[in-house]
Amino acid sequence: MPLWLLKLLPTGTIFKSLFTGRGGILRLLLVALIAGGFAGWKANGWRWESKQASALQALIDNHNKELEVRDDINERLRALKQEVEVKERVIEKEIIKYIQTPRASESCFDDNELRLYNGE
Repeated sequence: MPLWLLKLLPTGTIFKSLFTGRGGILRLLLVALIAGGFAGWKANGWRWESKQASALQALIDNHNKELEVRDDINERLRALKQEVEVKERVIEKEIIKYIQTPRASESCFDDNELRLYNGE
């Protein structure tokens, strides 16, 4: 193991005994690979969360814009309703309509019976 790399490791620890001797470089590379993989995985998670947060913020902004447009339209509608005065008046008329039918004009009594019916 190179000396400059040993200077980076803490003194009197398990790290020095683990990374010196046979296979020390391979162990060091394995630890570096695992640490690099973990760091990459963590950075990818941060990037994904950042994308999610920015997408959520875009949805919130869009929703807020829609609410502003809706409120503006409601205000305009209220103003127009105040300007327009609706007068409503209901007039009910009863129309009596007489319909003459041939049966109503005909009498079912003859002249004598009609005189008796009328009481003459």
